[in-house]
Amino acid sequence: MMISKKLIYLLVGLGLLAASCTPQVNREEALQSLRQTDRAFSDLSVKKGVYEAFTTYAHDSVIKLQDGALPVIGKQNLENVFAKQKTQNYTLEWRCHRADVAASGELGYTFGVWKLTAVSATGEDKAFYGNYMTVWKKDASGAWKFAVDGGNSTPEQAL
Repeated sequence: MMISKKLIYLLVGLGLLAASCTPQVNREEALQSLRQTDRAFSDLSVKKGVYEAFTTYAHDSVIKLQDGALPVIGKQNLENVFAKQKTQNYTLEWRCHRADVAASGELGYTFGVWKLTAVSATGEDKAFYGNYMTVWKKDASGAWKFAVDGGNSTPEQAL
């Protein structure tokens, strides 16, 4: 079967047109934006508490993994779970050690360490430490929102 030159030119032209219509993503900018979002998420947790932070940065289809419990699925369920923690007697903060974004610039992850500082009934602070991993996805407005989040405890200080 012989393909005409016109058909080949047409196919090549369509390919070039499709390639030029694909949005170009600056991965370094996307990565910097993701790291800044992760930092702002932690800062909000320290300033306003976990309820405010987690409900602000959660994607509508969020999956929040929990130690010793089933995952929380969906933003409304996440809000219900974290509403019980509005009057918290602890502070949760974290620091990203590694992050990356997909070539599309629409998905990414952050990985790092967390510290939870609890105030006991006697007024003494007690610290707990661990690692976290968060998968991020851009919402319809282009803002980073976490789609999956979870972590584990570590016996030693990590932050």
